[in-house]
Amino acid sequence: MPPKKAGVRFIAYTSFPHADTAKSPLAVDHKNTEQAIRQSGIGYSFLRNNWYLENERLQIPAAINNRPFVYSAGNGRVGWALEREYAEAAAKVLMTDEPKTVYEFSGPQHDYADLARALQLVTDNDFEVMSVSDDEYRKRLVATGYSPAAAASIVGMQRLIRNGDLEETSNDLPEALGHPLPTFEESLKEVIDKLKK
Repeated sequence: MPPKKAGVRFIAYTSFPHADTAKSPLAVDHKNTEQAIRQSGIGYSFLRNNWYLENERLQIPAAINNRPFVYSAGNGRVGWALEREYAEAAAKVLMTDEPKTVYEFSGPQHDYADLARALQLVTDNDFEVMSVSDDEYRKRLVATGYSPAAAASIVGMQRLIRNGDLEETSNDLPEALGHPLPTFEESLKEVIDKLKK
């Protein structure tokens, strides 16, 4: 049964940053879903989450263990924020009387060099920071045990960031939450504490 006939009155859909204009293959399904929701006649909000800080499953553990911090995203900037902040913001939207149709949820913009410096500060480690080419990064990943397909996927995400797909200056996330976001260092400490448990 179509959602509208089933009595659905509102859809909050977790989407991809700038899904309507993004060039990344990761955005295609989200773009099509957003279009279908628009055409459904049902009220909606698109919650376009930027990037979870918890996604950095390579760089953060490397920093904790004082191993080289390696990336190929160049100066590409990311709106990292904690998973719980995106989840809380989604809940707040669902309780809002007149929500916006599009939220570009994002933390403050940082690049991987910023991430490395913040990790050096919170871990008190002086690990090496290496900005390398995509090919070099892929080779390093395979050498450490990643399959060629997994390595290609990780490098593809780095390329997406380098190309600016996650650049965002919106204040939608703190505005929806109703309070400022933690500092970058505070957020990293929270992720590190979880990893150590």
